[in-house]
Amino acid sequence: MAMKKIDEENIAHYLAGDCKEIEEEIQQLSRKRNLAGVLQAVVNFLRNLLHHNRLPEVLAHLQFLARLHRSGNRYIRYLIENLVVRSFEGLKRQCQQGQWESLYAGIPVQLQHIYQRQTAENLIQKSKR
Repeated sequence: MAMKKIDEENIAHYLAGDCKEIEEEIQQLSRKRNLAGVLQAVVNFLRNLLHHNRLPEVLAHLQFLARLHRSGNRYIRYLIENLVVRSFEGLKRQCQQGQWESLYAGIPVQLQHIYQRQTAENLIQKSKR
């Protein structure tokens, strides 16, 4: 599917198409113009998939989210970085070591870099306390 510039008006449409199992929830949140809620629903969906050992599906959705990030406007990139990428730490805690290594290896490089930057910034913040 070719993507035009992703913005607040069309991201939910793309996500509903990618995450068919939660399409109705995404549409309801979108009608309320709750984009943060839409992305949080996607994060919860990823956690649920991971909980049920559906790692290939998690990775496919992360690939799609990376495409949205690449094609997104500034606000969409901000939301993905601050809701989806920040959820990686929780996903890591949910995984067994080998499962996390497989998951991390499949995360698109651009999202890995954002995660690494966030992790480094968090360590700096903690060391200043």
